[in-house]
Amino acid sequence: MIITPQALRGIYTAFNTVFNKAFEGQHPTYEKVATVVPSTSESETYAWLGDIPGMREWIGEREIQNLSGSAYTIKNKDFELTVGVDRNAVEDDKIGLYNPSIQMLGESAALHPDELMINPIDAEPRGIKTGDKVRVFNDRGSLVIPAFVTARVIPHLVAMPQGAWYRPDEKGVDQGACFNVLTTLEATPLAKGNPSHTNLVQVEKI
Repeated sequence: MIITPQALRGIYTAFNTVFNKAFEGQHPTYEKVATVVPSTSESETYAWLGDIPGMREWIGEREIQNLSGSAYTIKNKDFELTVGVDRNAVEDDKIGLYNPSIQMLGESAALHPDELMINPIDAEPRGIKTGDKVRVFNDRGSLVIPAFVTARVIPHLVAMPQGAWYRPDEKGVDQGACFNVLTTLEATPLAKGNPSHTNLVQVEKI
């Protein structure tokens, strides 16, 4: 194949088709446990009202309760994964060899929110790279999830953006990446709240 702008556009169209088909064929677990809200700007601000107080016995005049307002802003982030195509593959009409890789890119993009984010400082000594399956565990339980190595989380901290449905294997290891297996039913000692957001864990490559 002679490399021309038209030929490159044709390759782009073909790869784009493979990518989108793979992307749309995935059903990430975060869609089952989270509400997907489209974004049309650089950042989105979400507002909500505070809790409604309990009813009281009506004695005398009405007492008007003012509900407190709260909000938080989420700034959109860009993610990318670029794969080079060898010039010889184009000239020798061997573009089809890249289709499985493009398909994997589409699948990876769709499933990206289901990954465990880990800092490179913690990932390197454990031999963990992006896409590797890792076991996250503590004395309460363990789960398996793909890793995403990024400096966007601080060292010695890992983050699971969503979590998923509980799916234990024959050894009791959760293959569905449900972070509830790492938490406790006991309330926090001071606020008596839900302790699910911060837990001590260890991570190892499978």
